[in-house]
Amino acid sequence: MKYQSEVGYGNWHQARSAVLGRFSALATVVMIGGLVVSVVANMAFGLMGLFTGFTVTALATALIQYEPEGGHKLPTLLGIRMAWFRAKTRRESAFVGGLLNEKARGAAQLPGAGTAIELWDCQTGSGADFVLIEHKRVNAFSVVFETAPEGNDLVDAGVVDQRVAVWGAFLADLGYEPNLIGASVVVESAPDMGERLRNNIVPRLSEAAPAAAVATMEDVMATYPEGAATTSAYVTLTWSGEHQKRSELAREIASRVPGLAAGLNGCGAGGISLVTAPRLARIIRQSYDPDSAAFLLRRMRWVNAWMCRGMMRARLGRLPSGTVTSMRGHAR
Repeated sequence: MKYQSEVGYGNWHQARSAVLGRFSALATVVMIGGLVVSVVANMAFGLMGLFTGFTVTALATALIQYEPEGGHKLPTLLGIRMAWFRAKTRRESAFVGGLLNEKARGAAQLPGAGTAIELWDCQTGSGADFVLIEHKRVNAFSVVFETAPEGNDLVDAGVVDQRVAVWGAFLADLGYEPNLIGASVVVESAPDMGERLRNNIVPRLSEAAPAAAVATMEDVMATYPEGAATTSAYVTLTWSGEHQKRSELAREIASRVPGLAAGLNGCGAGGISLVTAPRLARIIRQSYDPDSAAFLLRRMRWVNAWMCRGMMRARLGRLPSGTVTSMRGHAR
């Protein structure tokens, strides 16, 4: 039996608004409005009014549809530049934390909405530790699952379909989860620096091993990471804390976490583990300073405190095109 090679899962399609052809919503409104004005001008001023209305409408539509760079249309670029100018005028393009911030009490806190996050250490019924993230501003609590996606290399199409079906069932079951208000998946891919492989090999090397074997393992540690990539995925589930005490909600979530983790099995997520507070601090520390990844793998206990998670200082930057903003600075 010939297996269908390309399968569309879930009947997903890109949502589109009711527009004319490939024109944007704003361009469609301007075009229709311009045509109406042109007809009125024709009734009032004759052919000259009609020609003028058509010309102005065509020019306005062309300017709205124009994409100078970065795949953004002209109105979007103007909005980005105006927002950037307003941020610089209000001095909101720079962030200072740590000892230089009188409100942070010497801690390198996260900027923006992250300042109102607090962590609580919890345990499941089987004794597995995990961190419960409290979002004080919205009265919500989150739990993060860390996975290592297996990918689809050398995997039959039937197995891929089965994994997609299991993932779909997991998402469907979340609809019946009490007080669950959000779920997100973040896939992170980065060059493999080889530190994880080195940490697994070096402790297992025997002093009595032959020189040829030691040389072979050293060659593996030096050459294997070249061109390789490490991929991690984080599944975050968020519950509402309305009308419920924190302690009661924590016990309730702790009782459900093992079942939710079991639901992720079979969808290609690989090894599944609950993120603890020290691990979360290292993940966020590394996200602000990717160059620290190798150092953190060598010194796993160096960043365990939540107070070391954020930035000491940072400045919001803008590319010459004005289409991308980025945070640059130094993490604690």
